[in-house]
Amino acid sequence: MDNWQKGQIAEQRVILRAFEKGIRVSRPIIDDSRYDLILDDGVTLKKAQVKWGDESPRDSSGAVVVKLFKVGNN
Repeated sequence: MDNWQKGQIAEQRVILRAFEKGIRVSRPIIDDSRYDLILDDGVTLKKAQVKWGDESPRDSSGAVVVKLFKVGNN
């Protein structure tokens, strides 16, 4: 499986989980946005950037902690 396919699977999993929680999901029309999805809980809109991770979860919640930081003015 290549990286593009892994990314598509990750996005579909996020979309499924959002729908299970009653959150509407939108995607940008053009694939060059700084986000992958827009999540709408009926009150606010949130941008989401989805990434694939190959590590196994480190706790019982299934979450993998990733430290992120911003570089430059992007």
